[in-house]
Amino acid sequence: TSGLSFLMITLALGQIVWGIAFRYVDLTNGENGVSLPRFDSFVVQGNGLYYLCLGVTAACLVLVMALSRSPLGLSMQGVRDQPRRMATLGYDVWAIRYAAYVLSALLAAIAGILYMLVFRFISPHALSLTVSSEAVLMVIAGGLGTTLGPLLGAGLVVLLKNVASAYTDRWPTLLGLIFLFIIVVVPEGLVPGIRRLLRTASAKRPAAASARTTLASGSRLEGVR
Repeated sequence: TSGLSFLMITLALGQIVWGIAFRYVDLTNGENGVSLPRFDSFVVQGNGLYYLCLGVTAACLVLVMALSRSPLGLSMQGVRDQPRRMATLGYDVWAIRYAAYVLSALLAAIAGILYMLVFRFISPHALSLTVSSEAVLMVIAGGLGTTLGPLLGAGLVVLLKNVASAYTDRWPTLLGLIFLFIIVVVPEGLVPGIRRLLRTASAKRPAAASARTTLASGSRLEGVR
């Protein structure tokens, strides 16, 4: 299973886990959630927690960038783009997809641990369809198949939520309109769209310079005549 069907199955499994967490009150405390006990550590004092999150995020980013250039990362890209060809070449497509899924789950678990440290509270809402869909929108807005795209998309969503919610209660509508604008203008996402615009601009500069040179040469020839 891959593509849209895999995405829908993943969201459905998330809803199942949310239902279990919401109903299993003895363990999760239901909608009241679970609070993290306070503890004294340099990590939670001053800016220690901020630098911890920044360092872990940077380390995960470097890990993903290194993975994308490794043989395993290249095989993942090959399975994503041409699964039949990769299977014909002898690669175990299922195992590679499973490895990608496990690595993504590991990164999500790290993010969940940081979330717990920052807010010192977790509830079944963190497993809801709203949060899961928000994560999908972050990836789509930033750019599928890119390293920096999801990071940029997450920053954009969080910034828009914090800014828009301060001025209006209908900030989800504004957020939806902005996503529609992104999909229409740069359907491939912000990072690939910016790269495409930069390539287009850089390609136009030599063409414009060549046209100016041709016009100048023609003018000089006319002057000689």
